[in-house]
Formats: sequence, structure tokens, C-alpha cells
Amino acid sequence: MSKRRALAGIGIVWTASSAISFVPIYLGWFASEDFELYVDNPECGLDVNRPYAVISSFTSFYAPLLVMVVVYSKIFRIAREQAREIAKLERFGNGDRLRKKSKKISRDAKAIKTLGTLMGLFCISWLPFFIMYVVMPFCKNCPMPDEVEMFITWLGYANSLINPCVYAFLNRDFRYAFATILRCKRFCDRRSDVGLVLEHRHVRLPTSDCAAELMEENRREMSS
Repeated sequence: MSKRRALAGIGIVWTASSAISFVPIYLGWFASEDFELYVDNPECGLDVNRPYAVISSFTSFYAPLLVMVVVYSKIFRIAREQAREIAKLERFGNGDRLRKKSKKISRDAKAIKTLGTLMGLFCISWLPFFIMYVVMPFCKNCPMPDEVEMFITWLGYANSLINPCVYAFLNRDFRYAFATILRCKRFCDRRSDVGLVLEHRHVRLPTSDCAAELMEENRREMSS
């Protein structure tokens, strides 16, 4: 995918999300019949009507979730076919071709594992909220404690916090990047302290880029 197409896709997603989220609320299409009861309430509440609950939840969650499941299923099927191909190469293929193919499939498998983990956490985080979001307008008298509603809502918000942690845990490049940043911070602080002491003693040291040095050190560790 080219950079232009990627930016166009991101722009379309943000535009559609903004239209779905803000336009109906700004024009008052979302409000239920008894919304006026909440106008004087100092707390911010969103009491939506049935059509808005169904349409907004389908377009913002259920439809994208269906697309993600279909796409991930196709990716998983391709990964299984590649695994079978590797098994054939192990029996009949040559060593060089097998090593190259195994390395590529290993990278793909890690990416698929990361994607599957993110999708699973996304479903766990947001599915309870959107079930509640659709059910409540149809069941005004259903008991829903405020604590439960708050927990379900913040469970969805927590998904944004979980994603960087998953990338950092499952992706080796992310782990090395974080380690480099942290080590560079400590290394540069030590160099700065030493430099101040030596400068006080009128000793000059050649300057160097500690980040570049640490990156080179990481490359040597990865290649060894």
C-alpha cells in the first residue's frame, strides 16, 4: 500500500467517525423522548434513542469488527498454507531456500500473533459497552448500577492503554527501541556528569552521539 492510499484511508475513517459522532449529536438526532429530564443534571449523560443506538453502534463497532474478523480469518488461512509449504520444504527443499522461507514465515507468524492479540483485547474491551449501549434504549427499566456502567465504559477506554503495552511486549523492535531510549538516557546522564567534572578540571573530551553508540551496540548484540 502506498503512502497516499494509506493517508486517504485514514482521512476517510476519521471523516466518517466525526460525521457519525458529532453531526447527529449537534443536530439533536440522538436524543430520546425523556432527554429533557437530564438537562438540569450537572452530570454529563447521553440518553440516546433506539435508531441512533442501533445505527451508531453498527457503523462504529459491529461492522468494523466483522470486517476485522473476516480479514484476520483470511490472513490466518494464508499463514496455515505457508506453514504447510515449510513442512514440504523441510522434506524435499534445499537448505538456503528453507532458511529464507522459514525466516519470513516466522516474522509473519509474529505479526499475526500480535494482530490476533490486539483484536481479542479490542473485543473484550468494547463488546460489553456496545451490548449495553444497544440494550439500554430498548429496556428503560432494566437495572443497571452506576458502578457497573462506569466499569464497562472505562473498560473500553482502557483499550487505548493496552495497545502500546501489547506492542512493547510482543514486538522485538519496539522492545529494543524502548531499551535504547532508556539506556541512552542513563548513558547520556552519566556522560554529562563526567563531562561536568572534567570540564571543572579543564579537561576536554571528544564529543560523540551516545544514541548512535547505543544503536550500534544493539545491532552488534542482535547480530551476535
